[in-house]
Amino acid sequence: MKKQIIIALVLIFLVVANLSIAGELAILIPGWGGETEQLSFLKENLPDSIVIKPARMMPIYEAADDVLSQIKDKGLAHQEITLIGFSFGGLIARELAGRYSELRIKKIITIGTPNGGYWVVPGFVFSVTPSGTPLYVIAGEKGTEKWYLKSPNDGAVDVESVLSVPPETLKDSVVYPLSHLDLIKSQEVANQIAAWLVE
Repeated sequence: MKKQIIIALVLIFLVVANLSIAGELAILIPGWGGETEQLSFLKENLPDSIVIKPARMMPIYEAADDVLSQIKDKGLAHQEITLIGFSFGGLIARELAGRYSELRIKKIITIGTPNGGYWVVPGFVFSVTPSGTPLYVIAGEKGTEKWYLKSPNDGAVDVESVLSVPPETLKDSVVYPLSHLDLIKSQEVANQIAAWLVE
């Protein structure tokens, strides 16, 4: 019995030690209506990443509450993390950082996120609690012309909206000639995110 307890303690130690030396954990948050599989390409290309999908997307603060609950359930609340949100998931990531300063959020990376909203939707729908967390932004500009989007756009969000973030927190931004969904399937985008993770 003592031998089994010692083995169990050693295994627990190895798991905890592995979490602390494995690298910076990235939490991927999918976009509106997206399942965890939506971010499978990025997850495969970012080895220290997990996907957390909120049970509901609106209101934004409830989605952030749900992501926080899942972070706590996974025992990650005290680990340094980077939040990576695709589309509406980027707003949830920003809300999470603004509402829960006790989390150790090192940075936020948004991909095709309507940070500035849509001109046809009232701004309060997209407003998030401000935070001083460093923000990195990726936009796409290979969209078709749509009546509700300014040009250039990625087919779902216009570049101006994606880049509408507080300048004091913006650390870097990149615009790729990609459509909205192609942003999360691009090796170039995955490489850029990986580079930002080690900054």
